[in-house]
Amino acid sequence: MSEQKTAADALKESWGSRLRDSRAAKETAALVHEQTVRDAYEAGMKVSWIRDELGLKDRTGIVRALRADRLDPEDAAAIAEPVLPVHVYLRAPGFGEDFWTRMLATLHARGWRVVRNEQEAWYLSRAGAVMVHVDVAALLDDAPVTVALMQAVEAQPAEQPSYAVEELLPVSAGISLERAFPGASKHRVAVQTTERRWKRLAGGERPRPTRYDAEATNSMGAKGAYGLDEQVIARWVADLL
Repeated sequence: MSEQKTAADALKESWGSRLRDSRAAKETAALVHEQTVRDAYEAGMKVSWIRDELGLKDRTGIVRALRADRLDPEDAAAIAEPVLPVHVYLRAPGFGEDFWTRMLATLHARGWRVVRNEQEAWYLSRAGAVMVHVDVAALLDDAPVTVALMQAVEAQPAEQPSYAVEELLPVSAGISLERAFPGASKHRVAVQTTERRWKRLAGGERPRPTRYDAEATNSMGAKGAYGLDEQVIARWVADLL
């Protein structure tokens, strides 16, 4: 065992520095290339000319290397509006790390970003991100799974809350107001508020998908158990998109 470990260490040592050096060389070359592109543009080369000289099909990489505040109007118009990636708000109470590892790997492999916090998911949706909700509980084996395309919306509550004026002011300001106008600080006013809500665009509850895992440990402590099939859930998310 010690000889094998020593051989492995020697292999890592011999290749480790070469790998790090090659990465450094790649990063340096990338920086040199980007600076050359910027220098050529500053010298008067058009983005389309640089593209042709480099044999590229589009101008995306070139424009990315240039400073936006120095672009000509024609070149600035070619910058595409950034698109937020697809996000999956995953709610899975009761599941262990093994499930989360498999589920995250499955969703990440499809290019989707996973969000665990509802508030973060709501604000991302308001910013324009595509948001799919996946809700599954571990404690109920026969409970359905919710997979729905959702959109964050703001709504006015039926009753607007009211507060005394003194609750809305700093203490010193409330005291000054009360001295100048006795009773004014006790006056109640309605405060316009909005509620964070979700609007379902598509999808809904689905029968709980399960698969047999020969390596999983069941409730009796033996090998072999049925668990949630994350691949099916990922396909359902893809269908909504």
